[in-house]
Amino acid sequence: MNQKGIKKLKTFGMASLCTCVMAFALQSCLDNDDTKYTQLAIGTIEMIEGQDYYFSLDAGGKMYPGDTTQINNYPLKSGQRAFIYFDLLDEKVPGYDYNAMVYRIENILTKDIVRMPSEESE
Repeated sequence: MNQKGIKKLKTFGMASLCTCVMAFALQSCLDNDDTKYTQLAIGTIEMIEGQDYYFSLDAGGKMYPGDTTQINNYPLKSGQRAFIYFDLLDEKVPGYDYNAMVYRIENILTKDIVRMPSEESE
């Protein structure tokens, strides 16, 4: 091996060593076990009267949005299908299976079924 080859080998070795050391030095040690994970439900928005509403869940049951401070200016529409991100609250609301703090609502696009004539399907 000539001088140039030895220099490249040393450079490669140092780069590999630095990469290994940095991989261990820059790791994070998050020990926070108190994290509360948001739950997800799929349901339909049902209007009560005025601006009051609840969610009719696909899994069964009715969920009342007891705390909606995290969502602003969401356009309410009865019958709208939605993904609901929430955490359950301890307080019970009469007439509902769940009382939730709603973090986010995402509309689910739904359309009517388009029928195709059998002659065109082949």
